[in-house]
Amino acid sequence: MHGRFKTILFDLDGTLADTLQDVGDAINHALYRMGRPAMPPERIRRAVGPGREAFIQQVFPGVKNPDYEAFIGLFRAFYWDHCLDRTRLFEGMGTVLERIGDLKLGIASNKPKRFSEKILKGLGIRKRFQLVLGPGDVKKAKPHPEMILKSVEALGGSIETTLFIGDTEPDMQAGQDARVRVCAVRYGYGDWDEVMKRNPDYAAETAAEIVEIVCNHIPVE
Repeated sequence: MHGRFKTILFDLDGTLADTLQDVGDAINHALYRMGRPAMPPERIRRAVGPGREAFIQQVFPGVKNPDYEAFIGLFRAFYWDHCLDRTRLFEGMGTVLERIGDLKLGIASNKPKRFSEKILKGLGIRKRFQLVLGPGDVKKAKPHPEMILKSVEALGGSIETTLFIGDTEPDMQAGQDARVRVCAVRYGYGDWDEVMKRNPDYAAETAAEIVEIVCNHIPVE
């Protein structure tokens, strides 16, 4: 593999793997146990990825002082047992990982690390990544740039030769504030208009386009 990039960092939910249905099932299980109404699919989609505060706002819209700790305990217990029920790699992502496998690859996700590790192993791709980081590995999760910067350092990479791939506006902000190149993926869960307001360096309509971006660094038109 020849090109400008030597290190590729991926977000997980909505970028590498389609986790939406399993996350949604866990959310609604927890809400049911708490006697609250189910969360509609579109709000679930908006809740996945942006971070803790955005997640709380989507799960408990307009609720003052929600019992978040009770919710997250129920959510995580259920999700641990069911996080691989319907989760799959996005179409073409397996080929992408094969094609760029000679580069340094890492995961930088706001999903707790133990869930990321279980999902990556369950999907048979854990060995392709030299590093997996989650919010427990940093003081501040995305959109703060710490996770990206720590990933670059741990992989022995450089800012100039790193590409971060994500699907949400906070992903773009984290990468840009870390001063790495960023690639937005349209097939994920983020609001595309909001994502594009960040002016990412690259944009991929499909997973397959990531290979062309990594190899030929085709910019956003």
